[in-house]
Amino acid sequence: MLHRQALLLATIASAGRTLSRLELMKLLFLERQEMLQDVPGLYDFLPYKFGPFSFLVYRDLTALQRDGLLHLSGRFVQTNASVGMAALAKLPSNEHAGMLRIMQEHGSKSPNALLHYVYAKYPWYASRSLVAKRSARASYPIQSALFTMGYEGITVDAFLNALLVKDVATVIDVRRNPVSHKYGFSKSSLRRLSQSVGLSYIHFASLGIPSSYRRGLHREEDFADLFRTYELSMLPEATDAQ
Repeated sequence: MLHRQALLLATIASAGRTLSRLELMKLLFLERQEMLQDVPGLYDFLPYKFGPFSFLVYRDLTALQRDGLLHLSGRFVQTNASVGMAALAKLPSNEHAGMLRIMQEHGSKSPNALLHYVYAKYPWYASRSLVAKRSARASYPIQSALFTMGYEGITVDAFLNALLVKDVATVIDVRRNPVSHKYGFSKSSLRRLSQSVGLSYIHFASLGIPSSYRRGLHREEDFADLFRTYELSMLPEATDAQ
């Protein structure tokens, strides 16, 4: 059981009732925003159809059901007391206390009241909602711009949220081999998740560096030499993609 999954299961168990997926998502979001901001390895969120959302939460729900640690029934999610106690035991005392405080303050709210609180306090995460009465974010004319971004050390939810914050319209993948062991960053997954939040996705393999050039690099000088080779020898051969 991963650290973040223990928090997810503990949250479900601490509710003392059946939670909807929407309620669970918002409670996990509030735990992250209001009590556990500095804890590494937890869920990140982005604005989506019903406010703050994490694709990784949904992936973990499926994995935990497969492992017999929770039960999904339509929009609702449940776990048993023994699983909940085991998950609580895995949480450090500060995380346990933070989770319980959020549950005490918000765990008994109705779904509508929970949404209202989240939308009012965190308007960015309501900016793409299908049910918010108005957009929480003004639209400003911007000039065309090109941003670069990597994904080492972050989740796909944090990656996509950073793009949305900058009004990015298109993800241009310049990896020669767009595969990754991290959830959401292989080509098919990244394209699907990008499109689900309104971003286009394009892959230009010819702009990437072949894996044979990336093997055995350790020193700073090795990387500097590689990027010089890339700029002077590889990029001139990829003019169409540029």
